[in-house]
Amino acid sequence: MIELSIDASQFKAILGPLRAMPKKMIGCLLRAGKRAGTAMRTDVAKHVRAVSYLKAADIRGAMRPLRIDSEGSGIRAWFNVGSKNLPADRFRLLPNRVTARKGRPSRAWPEPGFRIGPYSPLMHARGGASRGFIANLNGKKLFTRASRKRGSLRREYGWSVQYFASFDRVKESATKRAMDVFEERLLHEVRRALGGLR
Repeated sequence: MIELSIDASQFKAILGPLRAMPKKMIGCLLRAGKRAGTAMRTDVAKHVRAVSYLKAADIRGAMRPLRIDSEGSGIRAWFNVGSKNLPADRFRLLPNRVTARKGRPSRAWPEPGFRIGPYSPLMHARGGASRGFIANLNGKKLFTRASRKRGSLRREYGWSVQYFASFDRVKESATKRAMDVFEERLLHEVRRALGGLR
């Protein structure tokens, strides 16, 4: 879960003109929180893309809707990031071509690997009855290996989207900008609320 908790007491200077109107104050906080939470959700997706080799569609599919509510003297905006471990061939394959060749014994096939992100080491298939190989199955390039069950194949898997979303550099950068967006938007909302009182 990615969360942004905001204590209204940190923004007394901005909220001061609305202190006698608690409903308007909460309304301003919630609207500003929604804008900040949306910015945070967008930034988390952008930063996950920067630290991984995942496609944008895989990241978008793991981002759950933003939720927001009032909490004591402040508000909380949060969302979950969730996916199963994604197949290795959804990351970056090296070499990025089919390595399984008919007419050649499997021990002569080049052993492929995959990288989950620009800062990760090259990884290879783990366990199973054979080294990993890239095969063309039903028109798709899949990173697979022979299973211990005779005659069957097992697809190799990497990591989930939430693994990358949990990186400190992803969360901290997104949260910092969300706080800046919140303060800017809160000021706008308070001015608009005061303008409606005239």
